[in-house]
Amino acid sequence: NPSTCAGADSYSISQFIQNEDYDASTISSDIAVVRLAGPITSAGAQTIDIAQVEPSIGSTRVTGYGITQTGGIPSQLQTMTSNKIERTECNDIMTDLLGG
Repeated sequence: NPSTCAGADSYSISQFIQNEDYDASTISSDIAVVRLAGPITSAGAQTIDIAQVEPSIGSTRVTGYGITQTGGIPSQLQTMTSNKIERTECNDIMTDLLGG
C-alpha cells in the first residue's frame, strides 16, 4: 500500500484504469494504468517512452506492488530487471502457476 510509505513523496491519482480482463480469483491480467493529477517532481524522476512494438528478446525493468514470492504485499514499490520471454512461454508458466 503506497499510501503508508513513510517519508516518500506522494502524488494524487486522477484516473485508475484497470484491465477489463482482470480476475481477482486468479490474479490474471493484473495490470492497470494510473494517471497522476500532476507531474512527478521527485529528484531523479524522468519520463520514458512507451514502446510501440513489443520486444521479443532482451531484458526489461519491471515495477509494482504485487504479491511477492513470500505471499505478502509490499508497502514499497518493488523493482527488478528480468529477461524477456516470449508471450506464449509466459502464458504457459502463468497457467501452470495459477492452475488455469
